Amino acid sequence: MSSSQPSRSLNLAPSSASKPIPNPPEGGPKGGPPADSVDELWDSLCRHAREHGYGLCRLNASNYKDGRPHYYTVKCNRGPRERSKATVGQRASTSKKIGCTWRGSLSASKTGSQGWVFKLHATDNTHTHPAIESPHKDPFNRHLTETHLSYVNELYKLGAKAGHIKKSLETTFPDIIITYKDVCNAIQKNKKGSRARSREFVLRRCVYRRFVRGIGVPVILGHEKSGDLALSRP
Repeated sequence: MSSSQPSRSLNLAPSSASKPIPNPPEGGPKGGPPADSVDELWDSLCRHAREHGYGLCRLNASNYKDGRPHYYTVKCNRGPRERSKATVGQRASTSKKIGCTWRGSLSASKTGSQGWVFKLHATDNTHTHPAIESPHKDPFNRHLTETHLSYVNELYKLGAKAGHIKKSLETTFPDIIITYKDVCNAIQKNKKGSRARSREFVLRRCVYRRFVRGIGVPVILGHEKSGDLALSRP
């Protein structure tokens, strides 16, 4: 007798199943004039996505001029699933991608003088999934920038716990969307970076010590970089 296991879902809003997700207006930010930069236009699109329960991803940069792209493809972050490699004896990985075909584009003139505008795809302009109930449910809305990671690292060095760091982040950055687990992951990421830098420093110091000993320079620990080494002939 087999027992049925509960399936995982994304906690969709009860009223969102019958309402299609509205598209962001074409043109510049909020449908206005063209944006001065792609980042300004992208921030406006991401804000619209967060408010209406979906996420975006920007990819396929092209139309380069003077080393800078003038065209990007924009897709729903729940777009087509990648082909999984056949594996034997391994647990199948889960994915939040459900095959949504919604897409659009960000484009600018070759000179960039006319600014950046957003345009929906002619046919693939409808989301095939309902909106998410809470922005916290979508990792797209919980992206931490380098500024956020540095802030977490500084507080952690002062002895702050993950819960206190989360509250401080939400106070300092009112627009941030973050969970307790995100803070823990950021702390672990900083730890791994610190350990990697420590290993690199130890390796460089060992190579340096072997070098100076080879030319007859006595090494005093802690003074390798101070310039106070007493030179001696071999």
